[in-house]
Amino acid sequence: MHILDWHHTNPRLGAAFLIVNSITGPALGLPLNPKAAKQAEKILGSSLAKIETIWLEGNAKFLLGNSQPSIADLSLGCEIMQLDIMREY
Repeated sequence: MHILDWHHTNPRLGAAFLIVNSITGPALGLPLNPKAAKQAEKILGSSLAKIETIWLEGNAKFLLGNSQPSIADLSLGCEIMQLDIMREY
């Protein structure tokens, strides 16, 4: 549960602000905001680094070293894959 809470206030927050301020904003009639996008990119980068160094401790395949994926793994995986797809736009 703690991981899901962390996910919503870290990588998801960074991802949402990055996408809105760099890609989808104009489609919604909002101006691009490079400063906000840069800040969101920092939040996202820091969050992704923490996933690798803390949540995937010891080169684990799943969060917290679990032997099988949890809902948190699926949620984070979905978020990261969406970012990868958005990068193409």
